[in-house]
Amino acid sequence: MYLRLTRARFDPALADQVVPLASEVRAAMRRLPGLQHNHQGIDRAAGTVAAVSIWDSAEHANFSREALGDPISGLRALGVQFEPPEIYEIMDGDG
Repeated sequence: MYLRLTRARFDPALADQVVPLASEVRAAMRRLPGLQHNHQGIDRAAGTVAAVSIWDSAEHANFSREALGDPISGLRALGVQFEPPEIYEIMDGDG
């Protein structure tokens, strides 16, 4: 399995607009193949978001952000700046 870490920055004054769109992103991710888990966190004061998702393969974890459609466009229209995703192979802890 693979972990995808995504971070983004936004104007803290727009937090109440970012939250519903982030929920739409989460719903869009559920439609992608291979998703196992997805968690999002926000720091409203700092204007930052972090999302961690677990995928069944590296290929699925490396999806194009544009595959999420309108919610991503909406976040970009608000000025949200995304960092490139980081992809990690999950270690099983036995080795």
